[in-house]
Amino acid sequence: MESLIKGIFMKLFFLLVFFSLIHLNAYCISNNTQENIFFMVEFYPKKSDSILTFKNHIKPNETLCCDKTNKSCNPIGNSNSKVSFYAFLNEDSIEGCDIFGTINSHVQLNSYEVFDNCRWE
Repeated sequence: MESLIKGIFMKLFFLLVFFSLIHLNAYCISNNTQENIFFMVEFYPKKSDSILTFKNHIKPNETLCCDKTNKSCNPIGNSNSKVSFYAFLNEDSIEGCDIFGTINSHVQLNSYEVFDNCRWE
């Protein structure tokens, strides 16, 4: 009986920790391709302005997230903000792909092809 109670307690503790960590990130980007991809995120604080942030290479099958409180990758901090996620082969690429989302998005690039022919999830 005691081991049953300990097991239930451990499961509840794990669930509490798990759910408390879910909302620490503003957004996450997963690179599910076999290529090292350069990602950027664009914020729109005003209708005529935009801010490019994040600017990171993500290795194949890895995920990077932005902490909600990190102003360098989450300059607005508004959870309802619309953002654009961009993917390029490298920092000097002219052509790439994009997808729209919100601050709370977890976007996943599943296939990279230039001229907006990527498959996102």
